[in-house]
Amino acid sequence: MDILGNGVCIHKCPLENIFQPSNRSQLICKDHQDLTGMLGCSFEGKIVEDVNQLVVCGGCMFQADSFAAMDFCIPKVIPVLLQQVDYAANATGFDPLHQLYVPHLVPFMEKFVTDIWTARHVVLGLGLAGSLVLGFLFLLILRMPGFASILVWGAAIVTPVSFVFGGIYCRQLLTVHEQRGDDRYMKFFQFLSYLFYFIAAIIACVLVFLRRRIMLAISITKVAAKSVMAFPLSIFYPFFQLFGYLLLVLPWTVFMMFLAGTGKHVEKTQEIFSYEISYTSYEYTPNVKLSFWFMLFILFWTSAYIVAIGQITLAMCYSKWYFSENKKNRVGIESSLLSCMFLSFIYHNGTAAFGSMILGATRFTRAILLWVQKK
Repeated sequence: MDILGNGVCIHKCPLENIFQPSNRSQLICKDHQDLTGMLGCSFEGKIVEDVNQLVVCGGCMFQADSFAAMDFCIPKVIPVLLQQVDYAANATGFDPLHQLYVPHLVPFMEKFVTDIWTARHVVLGLGLAGSLVLGFLFLLILRMPGFASILVWGAAIVTPVSFVFGGIYCRQLLTVHEQRGDDRYMKFFQFLSYLFYFIAAIIACVLVFLRRRIMLAISITKVAAKSVMAFPLSIFYPFFQLFGYLLLVLPWTVFMMFLAGTGKHVEKTQEIFSYEISYTSYEYTPNVKLSFWFMLFILFWTSAYIVAIGQITLAMCYSKWYFSENKKNRVGIESSLLSCMFLSFIYHNGTAAFGSMILGATRFTRAILLWVQKK
């Protein structure tokens, strides 16, 4: 790959970094015919042997440790690779590259892709299976007598207590500055200590005033934990949503690739380090551009619809359990998950579609504003 991203076909992705090559064979270069026709890469029909010059002219690139993704080699150290290109530019008498030509999103994209690839086992292990197991265990612990009350009231009481300790610490600092005779800091810490005490008193009064509502919230939390335990299949419902999302994304991706393939190939040149490097750009008709925006809106709308129909389904399951007289009927409760899905699609499909359309339109508007800001 050269500086502008023009790639070449290789047998396998590099597995090591070679940032100080001794000769051209340790670089990834274009074909011999292309190199001899590129300005700066050849002299009198012969390819130059200076490795830095070959990188600067756009004919070669350093080997970098990469991983394969969709038949492309993604370097794991793009910022380091750009730094090496800067060294090559300095060695040949040119200004640094990345500050002038490389988009600022490249380091972010490299970091994002690298993090996802490196942490794939952690994401699938702890992020998926771990969160599922820990969440289920937390629901079991939440049903223990007194645990929810201790958890909620402990978190509520810690807040004013923290402000009280903050006030005490400010009083200690006030004493220190009184001994030094610093009147400016004395007034500041005195005011800050009073402010912390005042905030702690306000929060304590609010807790006393809302104590019944807090107890009601604790009771609701306990009932919610019982309802989830009564519907053990409900914790696997996100996998149904994931399956529905895949049914959306797969054809959506195919159609987007089809739209991307309708662009007209246009050969352009960009002057890098005083050398003109050719690259291929794609131009699209106004109708194709509108199709891109339409497909983006479809993605936002349908994604929000999948989440909304899932929320309605789970809400119906838990409400049916709550208002059921015989909550010990395990067979009826477990088998009602599919019936709740069916009822959600039959009677609440329009509600989910309308609400998700509003969310999709909001996200679509935000995407347009971000695009305008980027322009």
